[in-house]
Amino acid sequence: RLLFTGEKTVKEISKLTQMSVSLASRHLKMLHDLGFLNVRVKFPNKFYSLKIKDLKGLLDAYDKVIGKL
Repeated sequence: RLLFTGEKTVKEISKLTQMSVSLASRHLKMLHDLGFLNVRVKFPNKFYSLKIKDLKGLLDAYDKVIGKL
């Protein structure tokens, strides 16, 4: 849910999640390869953003359903 507020670099995500840059980068690459993320390169950084704009709505609905179980 870190990307709901806009694009972020690997270093920003790493810091926010307390994950190593290497591990965060691998996770972001996987999510990009699966079609969930956009990547914008502005050397030397890669900026990641959500590709599926309605993903936030989907996750919010999922949380409501799970909360009722």
